[in-house]
Amino acid sequence: MTEKVFGSEKKGSIRDIPLPKENGSAHTLNLQDGPGDDFDNWSQMKRKNKRFGSKLIILVLLAIFIMGVYSALFHSGAIVVNQSVQTVTVTEQEFTASVNPNDGMEFTRVNPFTKSVTQYVEGSEEENKQTKTTGTITVYNTDSEEKNYIKNTRFETEDGLVYRAFRRFAIPGGSDDNPGTVEVTVVAENPGEKYNSESGATFKLPALKEQNSPAYDQVYARQTEPLTGGFSGVIRVPTADDIAEAKIKLRAQIAQDLEKDFASSLPDNYIVNKDYISISEVTFIEKPNSEKGGIDLEAQANLDSVVFKKEIFETFLANELLENSVGQITIDNVQAITMKIVDDQFDPKTVESFKFTIAGDVTFRSSVDANAIKQAVAGKLQSHISSGLVTGLDDVSIQDTSVSPFWRRSMPKNTDNITVTIVE
Repeated sequence: MTEKVFGSEKKGSIRDIPLPKENGSAHTLNLQDGPGDDFDNWSQMKRKNKRFGSKLIILVLLAIFIMGVYSALFHSGAIVVNQSVQTVTVTEQEFTASVNPNDGMEFTRVNPFTKSVTQYVEGSEEENKQTKTTGTITVYNTDSEEKNYIKNTRFETEDGLVYRAFRRFAIPGGSDDNPGTVEVTVVAENPGEKYNSESGATFKLPALKEQNSPAYDQVYARQTEPLTGGFSGVIRVPTADDIAEAKIKLRAQIAQDLEKDFASSLPDNYIVNKDYISISEVTFIEKPNSEKGGIDLEAQANLDSVVFKKEIFETFLANELLENSVGQITIDNVQAITMKIVDDQFDPKTVESFKFTIAGDVTFRSSVDANAIKQAVAGKLQSHISSGLVTGLDDVSIQDTSVSPFWRRSMPKNTDNITVTIVE
């Protein structure tokens, strides 16, 4: 389009296009007079965006804080461990036991276990009876080393009365403040009532003085119960047959009582078998009972035995009977295993090694120490635990691990928050 102006043609330009009108007039943007409505709108939008960004940051920080608190309060871990159980049938398989662990299954010899049992036997005929006083005294040892003494060791009172040890004995080591002690049965050297004593007698070992041994001042004894039975005179007594019958009954009773008392006193981590027990030194003392008109027949005996420490017994059999024995192995049914001594001349007091057989179904179980596992995995990455990169778990078969909350990647450092589940 062209327009003639003063007889000449004028070309069109963008500047010739009028601005839009508002309410019938053109709208102009006056930058010299300061910001207008458009500038205000832009500023308001900018402020709104800034406030929104600040709120978003606060929300994110709050979420992180809440997650952190939740993680700290509810951080827990769980680990599932496989426990191996195997049963092996053994038929009269022979093994060697020895005091030397290099020569076989190591055993321990126990100190003699002593007991006495008394039975009254009614008298039926008169007899001139000469009996010796007997009773129990407590022997003390203030030296740090154990002392061993033979049967018939002499004990002498301050007024010169001599009693002798009824059997061998050993006194544990001790000190002046805490001496070692052992109870010993003694018998008067001669018959007669003058050796009887209700209480208060003290004793020394004269042989130690004769040998100029320092133990004379370290070993002494005191009366701990009445010393009775000394008698010299006429009294009603039972017949020889009555006494012999009573001795048979007492011998059986004391053997049964000894085995029962020994088994109940043995710590749980030791194993004993009836074949390994010997009842010996059964002796009888006849104490006149003038009040009843008969005698009190007292039987005393020693129990000697060898025992196996449970851990040694289980490890030895696991190495002998299992193809792959890894870690600590326990046996579920030790009491069901039949064990027999092969050697005819077995004497637990002196034996150094012996042959024995085992028969039955032996159930082995791999030992799992849940506390040790917790200690090993505490604070460790879950991926490292599953990959076998954590020390202390070499003998542990791990089936599964889990950590909560799900975004945590390591086990809690507090072992109380770790659960160990054992499955067969």
